[in-house]
Amino acid sequence: MVNVSIDPSINHVGYVCWLNGHPIKHGTIHSQGDSELEKVVSIKLQLEAVFFSIIEDYDEQIDRVVVESFERHTQNNNMLSMMKCSLAQGVILATAHEWCEQIDMISKHQAKKGEAAMLAKSMGCLGSEHMCDALHLGVLAGLNEKATGRA
Repeated sequence: MVNVSIDPSINHVGYVCWLNGHPIKHGTIHSQGDSELEKVVSIKLQLEAVFFSIIEDYDEQIDRVVVESFERHTQNNNMLSMMKCSLAQGVILATAHEWCEQIDMISKHQAKKGEAAMLAKSMGCLGSEHMCDALHLGVLAGLNEKATGRA
């Protein structure tokens, strides 16, 4: 079974797919469109393509999806950012629910962006800031080999 960790945003959604504690696929979904509605539809379609490719390429089902919660935005009182993030989270959660039953919201608390980039580099997963955040989220959620005990 494959697990997926997702860093939501209205413009760029980072994701990492994990199999047996190892990242097997990662990337960034770049939403398309001018309006928020066009962007969330774009996110849904591209995320569905990622989920479908997991089944096609690895012959595996999706067991668990972990999505970052947005406590950091509420602490900074950035209402507009929180609203846009919640749009992305909503479409990600709804889409994930169509592909698996276990969906968790995980907070990275006060983790700094630099930590995620250093972790990604140490694991050989180079990509966007958003992908690095998704990788960090997956480690915090226990999807990596050290947490699962799988080598």
